[in-house]
Amino acid sequence: MTSKLANAEELLFRQVRQHQMKEGVPSSQAFRPLPKDHHKLSLDRSSLTNPQQSFDNFRVRGFDTVAVFGLTVGEFESLSIHCFSDPHTCNSAHSYADYSMHNKSQQRKKSLRLKVLAMNRGQLHPI
Repeated sequence: MTSKLANAEELLFRQVRQHQMKEGVPSSQAFRPLPKDHHKLSLDRSSLTNPQQSFDNFRVRGFDTVAVFGLTVGEFESLSIHCFSDPHTCNSAHSYADYSMHNKSQQRKKSLRLKVLAMNRGQLHPI
């Protein structure tokens, strides 16, 4: 059952795949959903997990990840991207950022801003 996340300070973890990293820097694509994602960017909630657990859980499920970055609910909200809790059986910390109010061009621009915010915070795992 999904519910809108209200705590602007809550940090949300984003897994970054190998092809989304170049010389230790994530591409902006890592911070926007793919077409198959139906405008939803998958994240994990810091109130329910930590960066290492998020990383390990992602890999155990067979997905590729090389780094974890974080953005707050408030940072997404500042760009008119709402975040929702979306627990799954295999990941109770799962959430998503909903980009559906924005067209492809707007999503690209917002992902560039989010990349800067995430980079300013720094890589959270592995460190």
